Amino acid sequence: MPYVLGIDIGCTNTVAAVARRRGATWARPEVVALGVSSAPVPSVLYLSADGSLTVGEPGTDDGSRTTRDFVNRIGDDVPLLLGGEACTPQTLIAELATWVVERVFALEGEPAEAIVLSHPAGWGQHRRELLHRALWDLGVRNVTLLPRTVTVAESHAARGFPGTTAAVYALGGNTFEAALVRRSPGGTYETFGFPQSLAPMGGADFDEALAEHVRTVLARELAATARRETHAALRGLPPECDRVKRELAVDMTATWC
Repeated sequence: MPYVLGIDIGCTNTVAAVARRRGATWARPEVVALGVSSAPVPSVLYLSADGSLTVGEPGTDDGSRTTRDFVNRIGDDVPLLLGGEACTPQTLIAELATWVVERVFALEGEPAEAIVLSHPAGWGQHRRELLHRALWDLGVRNVTLLPRTVTVAESHAARGFPGTTAAVYALGGNTFEAALVRRSPGGTYETFGFPQSLAPMGGADFDEALAEHVRTVLARELAATARRETHAALRGLPPECDRVKRELAVDMTATWC
């Protein structure tokens, strides 16, 4: 069945979704399971001894063959070293995007009609051209690059958001960016003004803030429990805070205690 592929390569994780054609319309996007047991896959590349690249956290501590957090480095003239080889950030992003395209192709049994790759809202023409060229060199050529905040606005519009102007933020693992977007005469959204970003601040900081809030509120109760039970509760706190953070991001009626 014909489909289009959307890819978001973040500093921490990479996710993808497909929208399939249903007659003259498109069905709602469906998240693709890129990982073995989860939808996202870590935005990490590992160079094996045979020269092949593996996506995701490697089963080794050899940091010289592992690279991560290369998205924010695009446009930097200083290359990254991977296994002793100099690699540009845009080449690494293109390699990861190519892996996603090939994985989805294997799952769907046919290539995507079109590919949309999101990028930070603050990217200018220079960074986009660098990435387009790197993708072209790897044979991925039917790609549209869109600011991440625009893809968020388009997603809400598809769900019935009637507004013409919106303030949008994107919270990554260790980044935060915000931008104003507005509906163009053609019916699509575009960024205007000056997008702002904060780094290194992101979802991990929110997780820790939630965890600290829980520790403070429950300090007295935890002190009254057995030490073994307390340690077990604290071990499960970080993933639970991550889950709550994601729920708060979409819940319209959340109450902060």
